[in-house]
Amino acid sequence: MNSPACFRGRSKPQLKRFYRMMIRFYLILMAVCLILALCSQQCENKPEKICMLSVEHRSDTLYMTFSPDSMEIRLSRFHDSDSLVLTRHTLPSGDYVWNREDDDTPNVRRVNGRWTIYHRGRISYKEE
Repeated sequence: MNSPACFRGRSKPQLKRFYRMMIRFYLILMAVCLILALCSQQCENKPEKICMLSVEHRSDTLYMTFSPDSMEIRLSRFHDSDSLVLTRHTLPSGDYVWNREDDDTPNVRRVNGRWTIYHRGRISYKEE
């Protein structure tokens, strides 16, 4: 079997060094790929902040942040330190809704692929 032109005339120790270097490079590349895959998976599980716009007053903005396990949603305004934490519940249909049981708080759910906040049966905010 003929070797590539770049290997012709090289001694065995030089070739061994080259192959060891290539193996190290390959292992480092695989480690970097594994780390990137794990980081992207963790980033997907990190709390996500979603901007919600008021249906009635377009200038009124509300931010929705998920807990890492998505069991809670925190609703807050940009400059307001007060926030409202809602807990996830399962509807009979199998869908999820975030609210406080037996309380006059907003309900958060995903409708047609967009996050929507209902309050007293009316849509008050929609995902931007």
